[in-house]
Amino acid sequence: MIADTLAQVRSLYIKRCFDDALTVLDFYEEKNELTSEMLILKGRLIQLAEPNKYELRDAKKCFLKALEHDADNVKAMLELGWLAFGVFDDVIEARDYFNRALAAANEIRQEAIGALEKCEGTDLH
Repeated sequence: MIADTLAQVRSLYIKRCFDDALTVLDFYEEKNELTSEMLILKGRLIQLAEPNKYELRDAKKCFLKALEHDADNVKAMLELGWLAFGVFDDVIEARDYFNRALAAANEIRQEAIGALEKCEGTDLH
């Protein structure tokens, strides 16, 4: 069900049918909890949709809720940084989110480097 909903939302997003994509997510949310990925999509859609029942602060709430689900979600941090910088003109908050995103991404990068180093020392034959 999640995969089908995400596929439908992505398809509408690509077609630039932002309000329709939001409607799909709202319908899903009435019956289920949104995943982090869905929350990030919803926040992006709120920013792109025609002004309706959502405000830009609702986009921020979506990104923050995605961080509640996954505290190391780099995409949510980046979205919050861009929203703070480009919409709310809050450079201090934007820097905080961008720095958090860099720290989380660096941690993942270091883990990947360590794993590759282990692979290099392993004979697979």
